[in-house]
Parts: sequence; C-alpha cells; structure tokens
Amino acid sequence: MQFELSEDQLAIQKMVREFAEKEVAPEIDLIERDGGWKSSVLKNAAALGLAGMPIHTEYGGTGLAPVS
Repeated sequence: MQFELSEDQLAIQKMVREFAEKEVAPEIDLIERDGGWKSSVLKNAAALGLAGMPIHTEYGGTGLAPVS
C-alpha cells in the first residue's frame, strides 16, 4: 500500500494551497461572518477544476481520486 502522494497529487495540493492563500484567505472574515462565499471565489475555483474534483467526468466533475 502506498502512503505517499504521487507527483500529480502533489501538484494539485500545491495548486489548491496557492488558490486558498490568494483567493480564500483574504475573504475568510466575510465568509465566516455571512456564512457564504463570494461568487468570484467559487467561479475561480471552478475554472481551476477544483469544484467537483472527485465527481466522475460523465457528471461534469474532473474524475480525480478523493485523496487528490
């Protein structure tokens, strides 16, 4: 059993971390106060393929394994 992330998974991890630091962190007070997300954050996440990552491509997701 492999417990280390693959190169692809590490790249996804890096991309998500950078997105969170750039797009989510500056909005966290607003998100927590209002209980909702700015539509621009969600649109940018979707544009990067972050929305629906473990959802099969047949249903509009990216079809990645849940650990990704």
